[in-house]
Parts: sequence; structure tokens; C-alpha cells
Amino acid sequence: MTILFIDENINFGECSPFTEFVSEKRREKINRFYFEKDKLLSLFAGLLVRFCIIRKYNIPNSEIEFNFGTHGKPYLSNAENYNFSLSHSGKCVAFAESDFPVGIDVEQVKDFDSDIAKRYFSENERKYIENSSDFNRAFAEIWTSKESYIKMTGDGLSVPLDSFCTVSGIKDYYFTHEKFSDYVVSACLHKSHENKKTEVLNCYELMDFFRRLEE
Repeated sequence: MTILFIDENINFGECSPFTEFVSEKRREKINRFYFEKDKLLSLFAGLLVRFCIIRKYNIPNSEIEFNFGTHGKPYLSNAENYNFSLSHSGKCVAFAESDFPVGIDVEQVKDFDSDIAKRYFSENERKYIENSSDFNRAFAEIWTSKESYIKMTGDGLSVPLDSFCTVSGIKDYYFTHEKFSDYVVSACLHKSHENKKTEVLNCYELMDFFRRLEE
């Protein structure tokens, strides 16, 4: 998986020229946002997906085409067996790609409501949180794991969150976690991807990549 962090001090005006690299649909989405932080998140999410696809397939950015599944899960129209998942929160964007269905989710660590765990988590997941020395970080790990699973299946919230357990494990799949000071990222990946390293980028590296595309 690839994780991108957006600089706290960067503003959308500095980044707006890079909207030419994303689709018209995403540009319209970016323009609809009122808050600058949302514009930045949407822009860099779009850029990160394209960065990973260009690097994998060595195709021009203009040839990338997306479509959407039944529950709105995006897929690459001009490639077979390429699955990806995208998530963002705060100043972090997370991306995962695979030959198998894949899901990823990122959550900013904050004070979570324990009642949510009682309503939506399995008994083993609740015990995992209760036995943790950091409730909020453990909660974020379980929550993002659950989100990554339903993204992997492509079924969205049609799957009840309490109908599966991320601590007990999922057949043929595993959960991997990356923990930062303010964020937890979890991905649901096929077991064939075990031990793959996570790549961490900053927004300037991504902008440099797209600048070079114009050279």
C-alpha cells in the first residue's frame, strides 16, 4: 500500500495547477468543496491513484479510464485484474492495489464513542479494545479493518459490521496496519501479498512526479 501525507502548510492555490491531471469529474467535485482542506484531500487522492497506475502500467495519464461497480466501487476500465482501494482522512491519503479484491481505510485518531464498539463490533473485537492500553488507537485499528473489509468485498454497508470479526481473521485474507502519531491505516489484502512493504510519500514528491510528466 502507498500512504501520502499532505503538508499542513500547503494551500490549495499552490496545488490548483495539478487539477489538470485529474478527470473532469474530479475537478468538478473539487470545485464543489467549500473548505480548502477538502479540496486538497480530493485533489491528492485523485493524483495518488493516477501516480500508482502510471507507475505500474507505464501508460499516459490521459489514457486512464475509470468505471464503477454496483455499490460504487471504482475500477480501472482499461486493465484486467487490477483492483484498487482509496481512503483519506485529515491530511492523509491511503491507497492499495492488487490482482485480487482489496480494501483500505484510514482514520484520524480521536476520542471515539465506546457505544459504537458495543453496537457494531464482535465480542473478540471488543475484548481486543478493552485489553489495549490505548482505547482510541485500538478502536481506530478495528474500525479501519472493518471498513477495509467491506471495501474489499465491494458490498459496502450492505454487510452488517457486526457480521464478521477482523480479529479472528478472514479466509484467504489478512489485515495489515500502519500506525502513525495521528492516523491508523488498515488494509484487507489477499494472503499472497503478505510481507510487502508500505510506501510513504509526501505531497511534494507527488507534485514533482506530475511536473516531470510535462517535461
